Amino acid sequence: MKIQHQWKGLSGRMKSPLFKSTLREIKGSLGRFLSIFFIVTLGVSFFAGINASAPDMKATADRYFDKYNFMDLQIMSTLGLDKDDIKSIEDLDEVKAVMPGYSLDAIAVRSSSQSVLRVHSIPISKSLEDDSYINRPRLMKGRLPEKSGECVVEEDAFGKEFIKLGDIIKLSLGNSGDIKESLNTDEYKVVGVVNSPYYVTYEKGNSKIGSGKVSQYIMIPEEDFKLPVYTEANVILKGAKELFTYGDEYEKLRDDVTKKIESIGEKRAELRYDEIIKEATKTLDEKKKEYEEGKLKAESELKNALDKIEEGNKNLDKGEKELNLKERQVNESLELGKEKIKDAEVDLKIGKAQYEAQLQTFNEKKAEAETQLEDAKKAIFQGEALIEKQERELLDLKEKLEDPSIPEIEKERIKIQIETIESALSYAKPALEKAKIELASKEAELKEGEAKLNAAKASLDAAEKQLNAEKANLLEGESKSKAEFKKARGDIENGRIELAKGKEEYEKNKVSVEATLKDGKDRILDAEDKIKGIEEPSWYVLNRDMNYGYVSYEDAANRVKAIAQVFPVFFFLVAALVCLTTMTRMVDEQRVDIGTLKALGYEKRDIASKYILYAALASIGGSILGLAIGFILFPTVIFDAYGIMFTVSDLILQFNVFYAIIATLAAVLTTTLAALGACYKELKETPALLMIPKAPKVGKKILLERCNFIWKRLKFTEKVTARNIFRYKKRFLMTVLGISGCTALILAGFGIKDSIRAIIDIEYGKIITYDMSVSLDSNIKTEDENALREYLNDDDRIKDSMMYKTKNTDISFHDKSKEASLVIPEDVEKFKEFHILRVRTSQKEVSLDEGGIVLAEKLAKELGVKKGDTININDENNKRISVPVTGIVENYVSHYAFMSRSTYESLYERDFKGNQIVAEIKDTTKSVEDSISKELLEKKDVAGVYFNSGVKETYSDTIKSLNYVVIVMILAAGALAFVVLYNLTNVNISERLREIATIKVLGFYDKEVSAYVYKENVLLTIIGILVGLILGVFLHRFIMVTAEPNEIMFGRTIGVFSYIYAFGITMLFSALVNWAMYYKLKAVKMVESLKSVD
Repeated sequence: MKIQHQWKGLSGRMKSPLFKSTLREIKGSLGRFLSIFFIVTLGVSFFAGINASAPDMKATADRYFDKYNFMDLQIMSTLGLDKDDIKSIEDLDEVKAVMPGYSLDAIAVRSSSQSVLRVHSIPISKSLEDDSYINRPRLMKGRLPEKSGECVVEEDAFGKEFIKLGDIIKLSLGNSGDIKESLNTDEYKVVGVVNSPYYVTYEKGNSKIGSGKVSQYIMIPEEDFKLPVYTEANVILKGAKELFTYGDEYEKLRDDVTKKIESIGEKRAELRYDEIIKEATKTLDEKKKEYEEGKLKAESELKNALDKIEEGNKNLDKGEKELNLKERQVNESLELGKEKIKDAEVDLKIGKAQYEAQLQTFNEKKAEAETQLEDAKKAIFQGEALIEKQERELLDLKEKLEDPSIPEIEKERIKIQIETIESALSYAKPALEKAKIELASKEAELKEGEAKLNAAKASLDAAEKQLNAEKANLLEGESKSKAEFKKARGDIENGRIELAKGKEEYEKNKVSVEATLKDGKDRILDAEDKIKGIEEPSWYVLNRDMNYGYVSYEDAANRVKAIAQVFPVFFFLVAALVCLTTMTRMVDEQRVDIGTLKALGYEKRDIASKYILYAALASIGGSILGLAIGFILFPTVIFDAYGIMFTVSDLILQFNVFYAIIATLAAVLTTTLAALGACYKELKETPALLMIPKAPKVGKKILLERCNFIWKRLKFTEKVTARNIFRYKKRFLMTVLGISGCTALILAGFGIKDSIRAIIDIEYGKIITYDMSVSLDSNIKTEDENALREYLNDDDRIKDSMMYKTKNTDISFHDKSKEASLVIPEDVEKFKEFHILRVRTSQKEVSLDEGGIVLAEKLAKELGVKKGDTININDENNKRISVPVTGIVENYVSHYAFMSRSTYESLYERDFKGNQIVAEIKDTTKSVEDSISKELLEKKDVAGVYFNSGVKETYSDTIKSLNYVVIVMILAAGALAFVVLYNLTNVNISERLREIATIKVLGFYDKEVSAYVYKENVLLTIIGILVGLILGVFLHRFIMVTAEPNEIMFGRTIGVFSYIYAFGITMLFSALVNWAMYYKLKAVKMVESLKSVD
């Protein structure tokens, strides 16, 4: 016991020198110590940092969701939720608060594009600090709405769509109805910019209006909604904030409450169903009553209208009959008057003829009578006294005879008297007296005859005047009566026209009323069918796992976690391998020192503790620095990179004890166990053997020496290099593995960038060749569609265009189901000019075969589908249709399926009707695109215009953000490559000091010595790079498959330049290391070759 105690004391005293020796060893081999230190730093920082990123991201999200009261559950019902439904949820003990709300989809035109917005309600009466305010918006700029007609928009829309505070957004439902039936107003003023925990990603889902894709959301006052029931109810649970949102305890709490709410939902659904049926039946009865009353009223009005038309017809017929009778009477009267006038004209003509004849006779007889009277006067004049009286009488008679108005008969009588008087005067005076008397009588008669003629003439003139007057009156009466009859007939004709119009209007009204009545009856029948077909309302209890943004963020964190399981581990393994090599070689170098210590009586554990302490100090120090860097740098870079896709703010950096312990333990154990293993191997030997330098390996031919035609052409130094490389296989293997690992990491980093870049370069360059897509309204008429297509064909700015039909559908295979966009081109052959369908691996084109469907590669992989399998798709009525897969094609963005027009019409049993036009544009500058978009959006049936340039810009932004991650990865891999190369080269030189000193003694100059070592280093580096490039391909492939989002496939091909960059960077670091080692080689003294021991 005494001896043992003395030995322990001696041992304790000897530990102090060993500790000092360790410190001196660190100081003496600082380069080696620092290389282990920095390799561990890099390995630990990368491993711990990448692994801690996912927990940090989730912790950040958890705090973000708690801070802004993100809903734990969201309840929806097929028939909406009323106040009683909300009350039943609030009564649950586990429920902390319920906030019902409204939402709907609307269309808004902003800038040069038309977008579908999701309109959410916010309670303007609640404060943001209120615990019952669920899905609390995060105000970024401006203020929240305070009155009707005000809204806030999401930050993304504010930034990219250039919506300014104060702008007016006009909402509509397109052709789906009047939005004012759901909202108090259709115009909203932007008063603020927000982010919402409900949308932590910029993906908003699908819509049944417009383009079918929700692009943004806005929030308006709850009071602006006119909906009769709430569309959803958001719920937060008691104690949920204290639980980790991605943890099992939270899920258990959530699931337990979900079951209770679903149970309540079943009861409430039954009550709600009865209420709805009762209310619907009551409303239907009212509608039936209104229909019957309306029918009676309409039929009565139609009957009255028909009676008026028939009465009007009768009145017109009667009026026309009376008009015809009156016209006939007037015509008869006119004819009679004309006959009378005609007779009067005849009589007047006869009277005139008689008058002319009598006048002629009178004039003839008057002349004769005048002659006789003159003769009688002469006879009487001869017997003046006797015959004076007779002559006077004769003169009178003659004067009378001259009167043309006297009838011829009277004239004849006068003449006879005159002749008698003249005869009497010629015989005797008494007779003369008598003759004078007779003469006077004759003259009187003559005058009387003349007077009668004059009277007859006056009578004829008067009769003619009267006849002319009557004739004029008759003509005037005829003209007037004709005008009156014409007017009367015109009035009757107008009446008949008006009556015809009235009848036509009656017929139209009749048809309209009949159609309205039929429509009303059909609606009643439909309503009856709907009431019969009303199913009990279903409550849908949605949780956070059903929120796209929440799940996408979790997927992103899980992808980082998946990458952390490979990339950092690979990185760490490379670092560990180099540390293992370094420590093993260090122990090998100090073989003699170990023998000396053992000979001096040091125990094995004391000797081993020196090297374990050396390794532990380097690895612990490197781990501390690595943890400090890793837990800050990598989570920050990754979070910022994902920041372009998510709105979660303010990263929480945590000290992850688990990964800190794992990384530190792995680093410490790797280096210390390597040291312990190497020491154990050496300590098995006796001190005498250890103090003798290890015998060099037995020289033997390498494989290259057996190829004589090559070997004999090599120089001496080249042969030495070849022997050194292949003889020391352990050193060769360690060096190649270290360099290949670093090269693989660098290549994987550049490959990730290439894979993301492929989304732009391949998807929107080689696969999709069109530049613009125009979404059409689902109710567009054929003539309007043709007009739009003709417009596009006539537009000089557009090369070519064609019609597509796109629809969202569920595609299922066995127990897996995915939502995809089904594309049906109008013309399969022309489709090849706009969208290339090809196999990614062989680049062979795929045709749209009849009766089959072609799937995008990512979709097929998610479903586990191969060519030839039969999948199920949903038709318009959500009925499953089986269809064989005839091809799987290259595609990088979204889940797509392609089908020919004939296949679609056959499977869906409906005609093809396109809803999207794609086009190639001659000039894709922004100004041209804006002008085309503006003109197209002015057309009523255009729901949206989208350009691939915008998609390319979005992905370019994503690539820029991911560049930071890639750069960090490349820099870390590059730094590791440099440290690995430096360390391995340093160890290599340290092991070969005597060899290097010997060749110096043999006359090699410094440059030749350097070249001697460099050749070996460069050759090992090239071999390591080539192996690393092959390894990097598989590493890159694994990372890409693991890190892919759900609906995006990254490229699988690494660009040629990435290989060149990886090769060049590794060679550059090799050159830097060689340059750094030059001075160490130069410092090797030739006297080293004379030492018998190290």
